[in-house]
Amino acid sequence: MLILCGSYVGFMEREVLGRKSPLFGRRTGQILLRPFSYREAAAFHPGWSREEQARASFICGGVPLYLRFFDPKQSVEKNIETTILDEFAPLFREPDFLLREELREVESYYAVLLAIADGHGNHRAIAQRTGLAERSLHYYTNELTQLGYVTKRYPLSGSPPAKRHVRYVLDDPLLRFWFRFVFPNLSFVQHAGPARAFRERIRPELPAYFGLCFARLCREAMPHLYEKRGLNASCQVGEYWDKNVQASSPVARK
Repeated sequence: MLILCGSYVGFMEREVLGRKSPLFGRRTGQILLRPFSYREAAAFHPGWSREEQARASFICGGVPLYLRFFDPKQSVEKNIETTILDEFAPLFREPDFLLREELREVESYYAVLLAIADGHGNHRAIAQRTGLAERSLHYYTNELTQLGYVTKRYPLSGSPPAKRHVRYVLDDPLLRFWFRFVFPNLSFVQHAGPARAFRERIRPELPAYFGLCFARLCREAMPHLYEKRGLNASCQVGEYWDKNVQASSPVARK
């Protein structure tokens, strides 16, 4: 039995499983390993409070390597300084490295990711924010979606969703944090240092940011709550919005 394992999704699909690969059509199994859930990620820091465990998962997601970089002897805030904001830290350039390994024309992708991280979720808003032509955004958003960095969301409603209702969100926690706080302040971080950059550019915005992340955690928890209460009805967990309502809290529809 031969098992091939790789962390770059694009490379594995193109070079290992693609049509030009000697292995094309010969594989007998394929597994896409997902990050750990919040419950599993929390086990990396058993001495922390539930709040601190949640904050760590809001930044590191469920990637074991990222979680192990967070020192359990320090607070989450201190770990942000030492593990992400220090230019010699392991996660300071991690998102940049990942994207450059997977993509070309990274400048355009960076512009799209910055717009999405800043709350611009549809093609029109992204085009206005980035200056890219709206008709060309489908290519960039599709590439980012296929790599698992960005997710499409539609409002939960009784009718089939229309394409114009799609919203894009950054699904990777580390990329979401990095494009929200680190990359826009990169020169300031390098000039002022990790402590001052965190104090002036990140800490004031963290409560609101973690609040949005908590909504995602609630979405992840909904199926477990249904199971705990003995509810066996099928449900969809997501959000709802229309031209009159802008709801961002998780909702469930049976």
